[in-house]
Amino acid sequence: MKKILALLLALIMMLALVACGGNGDTVDTPGGQPTAELSVDELLNLGQQYLSDYEFEKAIDTFASVIEIDLRNVEALIGRGTALILWQEDIPAARSDFELVLEIDESNEDAGLGLVDIYIRLGEFDRALEIARQSYDVAGGELCEIKCRCWKAIPCWIRKVECAE
Repeated sequence: MKKILALLLALIMMLALVACGGNGDTVDTPGGQPTAELSVDELLNLGQQYLSDYEFEKAIDTFASVIEIDLRNVEALIGRGTALILWQEDIPAARSDFELVLEIDESNEDAGLGLVDIYIRLGEFDRALEIARQSYDVAGGELCEIKCRCWKAIPCWIRKVECAE
């Protein structure tokens, strides 16, 4: 009787392991389709959806799948950098992603804002303000929104101004 019970328990455990197993190379989508079968655009949309749903680990994996295909995909780098900050506060990896985006496109406001956020988190407020100013200057004044967004991200006492906010 003990042998039969032990065999039954072992069989149940093996079935559970097989059912939960996977090759680790893909992330399953909400519809059950592995990411290996999705296009880059579909992966980017899925990654953004995971970010919106606060599923940061899945977002990181999905954006990493895009980056494996295209090392300089700006949207994937920004998405992964954002998820790294929000999920693990992995500042070095996120900073690397945002800096690479700025090497690709120095006027990318999301990468500039990502770096501003990183330097604020690190307490390096002068550097955050410097990045905000650089982002604004590179945009040539055409994107006033970036200055406003960066400026609002920096606490009032650092800006040395009175805040009505």
